Amino acid sequence: MSGTRIRTGVVVVGAGLSGLCAAEALAADGHDVEVLEASDRLGGRTRTEAAPLGLELDCGAAYLGNRHTEVRQLADRLGVPLQRTVAPGAALFDLSGRRYRDDDADAPFNALALGLALDRIEELAEAVDLHSPGSSPDAAQQDRTTVRGWLSTERMTSATTVLIEQIVREMLASEPDEVSLLHFLFYVKSGGGLDFLTAFTGGAQEFRLAGGAAGLSERLAARLNRPVRTGRPVHRVCGTTGGIRVEADGFVADCERVILAIGPAQERAVEVAIPGAGASPVPASTGGSVVKVHLVYRTPFWRDSGLSGWVTADRAPLRFLVDDSNGRNGLGVLVGFLTGAEARAYRAGRITWADLTARLADWFGPPALAPVHVTAQDWQRQPWVQGCYAAVPHPGAWLDARSPGDPGGPLHRVGAEHSPYFFGHLEGAVRSANAAVRRIPRPAGSGERVPR
Repeated sequence: MSGTRIRTGVVVVGAGLSGLCAAEALAADGHDVEVLEASDRLGGRTRTEAAPLGLELDCGAAYLGNRHTEVRQLADRLGVPLQRTVAPGAALFDLSGRRYRDDDADAPFNALALGLALDRIEELAEAVDLHSPGSSPDAAQQDRTTVRGWLSTERMTSATTVLIEQIVREMLASEPDEVSLLHFLFYVKSGGGLDFLTAFTGGAQEFRLAGGAAGLSERLAARLNRPVRTGRPVHRVCGTTGGIRVEADGFVADCERVILAIGPAQERAVEVAIPGAGASPVPASTGGSVVKVHLVYRTPFWRDSGLSGWVTADRAPLRFLVDDSNGRNGLGVLVGFLTGAEARAYRAGRITWADLTARLADWFGPPALAPVHVTAQDWQRQPWVQGCYAAVPHPGAWLDARSPGDPGGPLHRVGAEHSPYFFGHLEGAVRSANAAVRRIPRPAGSGERVPR
């Protein structure tokens, strides 16, 4: 193969948060580290866009909560402060043809019935084995049953069913008939429970990173001994008599260890031929289908009506909206998430900006028709990502998941899907990187490892 050839200690494939977290730690330990990235940018599933009026908009992963201890420690070490996401006012629900605020006394669903249904989900989730979901009690039935199929057998009110289906769309960026019950339960338990996963105050969305989440990756990359090599998609990782060879476009590296810090979809395009390396423990899956949209206004005018900007709806074109205005110099910023069927409709041109602003005007009034800036990020259209928020295993796939191989071997997999805790979150990405680094011995004579 023609092109650049080098010899190094560790090659990290992928310059997202997890890969760069591992690379920075290994370099600090004294390893010679080379990072290869297929795309032309850093950050993986984080992407921060510099927008007009001095805004930085998180077009990808953005939020974290008080239980996300390792990513918070990383942010503190890198000097990235946190900002609260909480917005004042009432949430708005648009369900079953009726609109109401969460401070209304006459909610159209039975709070007791909803509470019992959510308790049932938590009870089932508690039995899931986070380290081997396919080995959980009742896994065979649960993994072959979709969430929608399970809901059809449960005695729940129609309003409760609608809300649970909306939770699936919000959390997994997939339709309820695309997600197995087992994976939904695994995700709930892995993420700390439904209350934490769905909450802003005290929950997984309580904070965002000042300046944008992609700043973590940029600061980690700046601490490396050499620049990340972008535009280098890796095609093959194979064992040799002297170690491991990594082959990329116009580049070959011989090394002692490899860290694969790419998503399950990207790994399927890489030939891995290392004895004992095993297969990815993440089973056959598809990346979640989500388009994240930002609409910027001169002021957060919805607050004048006592509304928080947080909306849950049960119909297209937009089912989930949050206020991301705090700390934005007085500007109003609404963030919408088109997931599953709505994301596909947007991709096909069946949902337009006119549709979205019309829906916002329906909720908040005519000022919503005139944003001063809009942006949309379709993660399915990113060739080196192919979906967000995380991989969604096909129904039945957890039952076929294979062993990840020797954890002490020369190949390590990291990423948000490779942590049993906070699967698919920024926290999971950092935890998996830190765990891999702890398994890799320090070079001789390099001194004591800095705890992480």
